[in-house]
Amino acid sequence: MNRIIFSIISLVLALCVLQYIKIGEVEVVSGWMTVEVQSKFRTGRGGDYITFNGEDYSLSAGGFDSEVFYQKVEQGEAIEVVVTNSNQIAALRYKGKYIYTENEFLQGIESSRSLFGFIVIFLIILWFLIIFLTKGRF
Repeated sequence: MNRIIFSIISLVLALCVLQYIKIGEVEVVSGWMTVEVQSKFRTGRGGDYITFNGEDYSLSAGGFDSEVFYQKVEQGEAIEVVVTNSNQIAALRYKGKYIYTENEFLQGIESSRSLFGFIVIFLIILWFLIIFLTKGRF
């Protein structure tokens, strides 16, 4: 039983490391383009999405301005966006006003990656400490 628990926890930590690596793989794949909003929706966890060109794109930065934009934008309106390889909106303009810039988006990605990296390192150290204190009786 202990070996099963050890294996599961080790697998979860390995998946955390892979997720940490994946966070850093976000790349901007377009310049500014004007698109027409087909729909918008909010997930149960509070993520805001805009649909255009038949794809769902998440609003990934902007804080309060992003929330105000989401409330105001309607189906059929034109917005200007820069998108990423992971269907995120990296920069957004609405009616000529910047909601958030690519720089703000990249800063958010970097701070998320830093925080997640700190958590992963903490969990790995904690796991090795548990192994050390139990003298490897797994």
